[in-house]
Amino acid sequence: MPAADSKTLDLSAAKFLVGEWALDAKWANGSPLVARASYAYENDGTAIAGRTFVIDDKGGEKQRDLTVFAMKEGTLHQIVFHQDGSTRVTPARPGDGGAIVFEWVKPASAPGKADIPIRQVWTPIDADHWRWQSFSQLKGEWHSSVDGVWTRKPS
Repeated sequence: MPAADSKTLDLSAAKFLVGEWALDAKWANGSPLVARASYAYENDGTAIAGRTFVIDDKGGEKQRDLTVFAMKEGTLHQIVFHQDGSTRVTPARPGDGGAIVFEWVKPASAPGKADIPIRQVWTPIDADHWRWQSFSQLKGEWHSSVDGVWTRKPS
C-alpha cells in the first residue's frame, strides 16, 4: 500500500481532478463499480468541487457524494457531503508519485462493531487518467476495497 507522509499540500495538488471522468472498476468482492464524476474550480478558484454518481446495472445513476477540496488551517482538506446527509472533513497528505492521501475512521455500522480506519490514495497517472485506491484496516492489517483507474471523458 502506498505510504503517506506528514507534509502539507495546497489546492494545486488536486488540479488534476478538474474535468469529467468515468470509472469502470470492481470492488474487492468482485462487484462492479461503474461511476462518473465531474470536478470544477469554484468560488473564484479557491476550491475544487466534484460530484460523483454511481451507475447501476440498469444504467440509472445516483449521486453518491459532493466533494470539495479547499484550504483549511494551511493545508488541503477534503470535505465530503455524503448521500446519507453525513459530512466528513479530512486533511490531505502527499503520497508517492504526486498522490493525495486521505485517512479517517469510519464509525461502527452497529453497536458492538468496531470503527474502521480508512485510507484512500488518489494518484495522477497522466493528463487523462488517475488511480483511486481505497483500503480498510481490519485487525491491524490494511486490505484493498477498490483499486480503479478514472479516465477523462472527451470534452
